[in-house]
Amino acid sequence: MAGYLAQGLDYELKGKIDCLNWQSGKVATKMNGDKAEGHCVTRTVAVKGMLRDVGKENLTYGCYAHAKGMGSLAFFPEFFIKKFFYKGLCADREKQLEMRKKAS
Repeated sequence: MAGYLAQGLDYELKGKIDCLNWQSGKVATKMNGDKAEGHCVTRTVAVKGMLRDVGKENLTYGCYAHAKGMGSLAFFPEFFIKKFFYKGLCADREKQLEMRKKAS
């Protein structure tokens, strides 16, 4: 929903304000505790990739690693992708809850 809103704003405000729909992949942060490896990149790499497209595009995946991953997903049906991501997000959520319990 937010992606469509950003692209609509870009269309309506073209020439006045740059609006960008950034669909980032996984980013290593202090909050999620992940390491930058594979498809997970550092904050700096993710933001530099996004900033490269401001003013040129209305949709970006940011850096090359995320764009490559999203490009390969175009060959699969949407229901399959959503099911796959849901499982991964649930696993990440469980991992975060365990980390919080250990920290308490």
